[in-house]
Amino acid sequence: MYSMPTFVSFAYFLCIVPLGAAKGAIEQFVTSMRHRAGTYTGARVSELASVQARIAESSACLDFAETVLRRDWQELEMSTARGEYPSLETKLKWKRNVAFASGLIVKSIDTLMPAAGAAGLSSKLPLQRLFRDVHAASAHIALTWDIQATAYGQSALGIPPQSGLLL
Repeated sequence: MYSMPTFVSFAYFLCIVPLGAAKGAIEQFVTSMRHRAGTYTGARVSELASVQARIAESSACLDFAETVLRRDWQELEMSTARGEYPSLETKLKWKRNVAFASGLIVKSIDTLMPAAGAAGLSSKLPLQRLFRDVHAASAHIALTWDIQATAYGQSALGIPPQSGLLL
């Protein structure tokens, strides 16, 4: 681990935080929706197609993010084990991917929040804390899509990545 590119591996370590929080948010959301009834009608919220679709979309975002994170981490570990140092293009690809995965993680929790209703805004509920945790962790510069996407795009176009970018 000590011979891995520092700023690439750090981004993956950092992205585990919102991934775990978002997984917890889905679990909490599903548990709360199973037994929740509509305030005015008493209808079971779990029977609403919109709630079911939001759970599916949120879960898909996390599954895709985790798949990419695991695949890239495995590539990073294998290249380190072989004593290879990744090229600039490879490091930029990995940083692009971790930032994109972070965006999917944010999308996963943002997808749930409208279905949580006004109760989802209560600071006393775990869902709101997890929402804030996901957004806070994903706001780190290492996980910011605009920065990582620009660097990757510059490299793909033969333009040296912006100065000051930590690789």
